[in-house]
Amino acid sequence: MTSLKRKVMDAIIARSIQERAEIETAEKEASNLRLLRRHKRTAINVRAIVRVGMASQPSVIRDFSKGGLGLSPADGLYPGSDVTIALVTGETKTGVVRWWLAGSCGIQFHEPLSPSDAFESAVHRKARSAQAKTLLLAD
Repeated sequence: MTSLKRKVMDAIIARSIQERAEIETAEKEASNLRLLRRHKRTAINVRAIVRVGMASQPSVIRDFSKGGLGLSPADGLYPGSDVTIALVTGETKTGVVRWWLAGSCGIQFHEPLSPSDAFESAVHRKARSAQAKTLLLAD
C-alpha cells in the first residue's frame, strides 16, 4: 500500500509540474503574439457558436480583426485545432486556434477577411445591436 501511495503522489507532483510548465509556455506564447499581430483588433461582445469536428459550444467573440478573433470562453479548444465560428445570423468563418490561456483563445482565420466579407459585416452589425441594447437598458 505504501508503494501505491508513493506512485500516486509522484504522479500528482509530475502532473502539477507539467501543468505549470504548460501555463508558462502559453503565457510566453501569448505575450509574443501581441507583438506579432498584423491587424488592429477591435473590442466587441458578440455571441457565436464554435464548432470543432462534430462538437459545438457557445462562446463570445471578445475582439475582432481582419486576421482573426478572440473567444471567451474557449474550453476544450487547443492550439492547432481547426474551428468554424458561426454567428446566429448564419455567417461562418474557419480558422485555427493559435493560443489558449485561462479559458480564452485566439483564432487565426484561414483566409484574411476581404473588404466585402459578409462575416465581418455581420459581426459589426451584431456588435452595434448589442451596444444599442445596452444603452437602452442603461436609460
